[in-house]
Amino acid sequence: MTPALLDYIRRRRACAQGMAIAEQHETLTEAIRACPLEYKLWALGNLMPQRIRVGIAAHIVRHTPLADGRTVYDLMTDERSRAALDVCDRYAAGAATDDDLTAAWAAARDAAASAAWDAAESWQSAYLDSLDWDSIVNTAMEVA
Repeated sequence: MTPALLDYIRRRRACAQGMAIAEQHETLTEAIRACPLEYKLWALGNLMPQRIRVGIAAHIVRHTPLADGRTVYDLMTDERSRAALDVCDRYAAGAATDDDLTAAWAAARDAAASAAWDAAESWQSAYLDSLDWDSIVNTAMEVA
């Protein structure tokens, strides 16, 4: 991994264990794939720009097991989850703003905190592993 990228990660206050993983890999993408899920989620929240995080959240809802959310909509007991699904659909259709999506995402995140972690862990990890972290973060570094 380049010294500039390692410095970028350090400036965002990665923990010592996370830095050790980063230093052992040639690319950020390889390092992320080697990390436990909680480190991947830290990277998502701390290395990615807000606009990309929001887009990833919408992508997760539309292209993972959550994409079939309408089939279980009636089983959703938390109104925040239902509202987030509605906003994601509207956002994908161009009928919701970035602010709407960001607010829905935050509310859904709070609702998800009470959901079963084990059920979500495998697909979240696989999706975050599929991202080209190097390209995304290098672009963010150029913009910053």
